[in-house]
Amino acid sequence: MKKIICLILALSCMLGLASCSRGVGNFVELVNESEPTKISTVTSFNDGERTLSGQFETIIDGSDFELTYSYQRYATPAEGVEKMDPDNFVTTDEGTVYYKDGKYSKDGEEWFSAAPDAATKQIKFSISRKNLGDYTVSKDGKTITATVTSEQAEAMLGVNVEAVEDVEITIKHDGTYLRSIQVYYVTENAEAVTISTSYSYISASEPELPESEESKTEE
Repeated sequence: MKKIICLILALSCMLGLASCSRGVGNFVELVNESEPTKISTVTSFNDGERTLSGQFETIIDGSDFELTYSYQRYATPAEGVEKMDPDNFVTTDEGTVYYKDGKYSKDGEEWFSAAPDAATKQIKFSISRKNLGDYTVSKDGKTITATVTSEQAEAMLGVNVEAVEDVEITIKHDGTYLRSIQVYYVTENAEAVTISTSYSYISASEPELPESEESKTEE
């Protein structure tokens, strides 16, 4: 499950796209033009017996962030779970991680130079044409759907997804900003992993735009 969290935070550090283009070259080149202010992620991890889910929300203020998380994972007998009772193997981890001025905190009071957990380290998402593999661009130029190898996915996400088959990645923007990324793959243990991430660029000091205003970019 920690690898899933790493992927979530890898995507959480993805930088926005500043404008729309029909060509994949410009789509890729516009990465790093702007940064989201809020990132919401939903995860699903299915091993054939049950599905573990997670929800993550990251509020970004410049280079600082606040990550609130709640995700399910398998516990271990060492944590007091009966080994022969699989229904009790699932536990939920919840908490908040703060990052400010180069330091991390889990309570907002004590700050440390090292991340409280390896999974909370932010990793930049980077796309390049050579790593997009077999891709298609939508007619309006706002969506790229790519089927990439495990190695290509690792190059883009910064972590090893351990996928035994190709990784499916869908990236969307609304003509101005990056709006969502979805990643799907199957691991060597036949575990199906889905990560869906949405992005917001509305400043906390600015009012939310009416839906009709936002939808104009889709025309």
